[in-house]
Amino acid sequence: MLKYIYITISFIFLSHLALAQSPLFPNPYEGLWEGELKMYRPINIKEPERDIVRPKVTTQLEITKNDSAHCWNFTIRYISQGNKEERKYLLKKDSLSGSYIIEEINGVKLYSYLLGTTLIERFSLPEKDIVSIYKFSADTVFTQIISSEVAPITWTGGSKGVPKIFSYFVDGYQDAFLIRKKR
Repeated sequence: MLKYIYITISFIFLSHLALAQSPLFPNPYEGLWEGELKMYRPINIKEPERDIVRPKVTTQLEITKNDSAHCWNFTIRYISQGNKEERKYLLKKDSLSGSYIIEEINGVKLYSYLLGTTLIERFSLPEKDIVSIYKFSADTVFTQIISSEVAPITWTGGSKGVPKIFSYFVDGYQDAFLIRKKR
């Protein structure tokens, strides 16, 4: 039990230390970033990976300063086969918690957490759990989105002092290396 308490305290300490490493976020990463989005689904008998032809999808992330204090425009674009889908968000720093909020401008607010130079958000829809990760560096942004079912598919443990461990079906994964196109 002491081991778990020590690990928890260490994690909290390191998380706060990581937050202190990027006090100017997201200012150094303002600009337009672009790259190819790759999408993956579990392989099954009905839909073998080799038979799937996916169109190329270009994704863009644009971060620009907003007129409001501690607020940035956070726009994601998906471009495929001549079609462009644009999603406009606001990225706000929550002065009370130090976390960030990605606001969808329709009343939906997704809390995001900066760990070092990685911004992570996790949220659930009625039947899906989504984790979005943005890992920033001077030259690139590596993005990942992981989608899973909300209900566990199985569990193990639960006896002899071992807690129940739940497993979830991961039904989608996307990633992209974005390169800065414009400051």
